[in-house]
Amino acid sequence: MKRIVSILLATLLLLGISLVSASAYTLPDNFSISAEEGTPFDSVEGEAIGYIGDADNSLNVTVKDATAIQKHIAGLLTLEGASEILADTDLSSDITIKDATIIQKWLANLEIPQPVFHLLYTDEEAPALSLVGTWETESDLAQSINEMLPLYTDDELLLEHVNITTFPAKLIYTFTDDGKLIAEPEKNSVEAGIILVKEELEGDLANYIEAVAKQSGLNMSAQQLIKFMGYNSMSELVDEMFPMDVVNDMSKPTNATYRVDGSKLYITQEGYEEDYYENFTLTEDTLTFTSNSNGANENLYPVVFDRVN
Repeated sequence: MKRIVSILLATLLLLGISLVSASAYTLPDNFSISAEEGTPFDSVEGEAIGYIGDADNSLNVTVKDATAIQKHIAGLLTLEGASEILADTDLSSDITIKDATIIQKWLANLEIPQPVFHLLYTDEEAPALSLVGTWETESDLAQSINEMLPLYTDDELLLEHVNITTFPAKLIYTFTDDGKLIAEPEKNSVEAGIILVKEELEGDLANYIEAVAKQSGLNMSAQQLIKFMGYNSMSELVDEMFPMDVVNDMSKPTNATYRVDGSKLYITQEGYEEDYYENFTLTEDTLTFTSNSNGANENLYPVVFDRVN
């Protein structure tokens, strides 16, 4: 009997330790956490702050979050807003090295008492957030254009000598309440970007033409070759390559449909199957694309849109 009692006491003691460990954190007032990891933002009846441990707001918990916490502690960066709240992985009301350690243990599938990757949200009803309206962003499309050039030509000399360094453009997205999206590059910004590209191309094409001449055994300068081709100057050739019609074509709106599934924004252009989506976060004033489903144009992310109306 004594042995059975001892075993029961030992079991209860271990269970008690486990229970204490499992509740070794304290939620801030008016906050709750989801029961499951990775719970979608729109499945709770409050204002979703984010996933516990997601210090970089990537909608996931990775080693980058532990690194961000370590840098915050070292004073190399400052976590603010939701990032500061979510970085407090052990919910101790303070950000310490323990928070980074907890993430590392969670990534290693070690048992921890803290609710890493569980959704933290307020109990109070949050104002409804909606994509409906007009949003705009400015991006430099130069690198994306350079990455696309090989799709249109296999001329190695051309690819070697032509490199766009800047093409700033403003993009306007309008979401309607019936699930339609109009994506429209702002015409003035496209025109300004084309002017910058043309200025760069004058030098790039001169170098390219001279390289072609040298490869062909011709001892002629770019200017001589331009004259031979019937142009008075390099700018005249570039103007012919980029007439004003290009601006009009690039400024044409793209029509699509959209739907939201959790933190995924599915965008389907007319004539295409619905398989492309943007991972996004949304506040009252900003719409942020963090990545997309096919991994393209990673250099552009995050893309932050500001609400216009």
